[in-house]
Amino acid sequence: AAFFALYGGKNGALPLIKGLKPDKETAFLVCAATDAVYSNALSSAEDIAFTVSKYGAFVFGCMLDFARSMGRKVYSKADALLPLLQSNSLPRSVSELRVGGNELIAIGIKAGNDIGRVLNHLFVQCYKGLPNEKALLIQAATDYYFN
Repeated sequence: AAFFALYGGKNGALPLIKGLKPDKETAFLVCAATDAVYSNALSSAEDIAFTVSKYGAFVFGCMLDFARSMGRKVYSKADALLPLLQSNSLPRSVSELRVGGNELIAIGIKAGNDIGRVLNHLFVQCYKGLPNEKALLIQAATDYYFN
């Protein structure tokens, strides 16, 4: 994956391997390696939250190592996130938040796009230090939506 990411570059890695007809896992890892080096996938808490959601915790750890080996700067608190992910303290996706749409509707948040926006905000906040605990998430949702 690293070879193809580096040889193919930002826009050429995936087309390069498609001619080789790789399995889905190989294509997935080439995308991850390419993102690790050529995108901002590891540069902020928000980017890391969505990178973990897209690639998973294990691949995220590999991406950190690969990015650093290539001289890329990564979010200063990225290493602290790995043990939290491994212990399931951090959600790996919005669906792993300890609150859902029903709880948000119950506190007065309108259904639809607002629910998704608030859930995405809470997901990112967990990567910035907000514990994934129902009461704290509901308070954070209230503060974010109503203030």
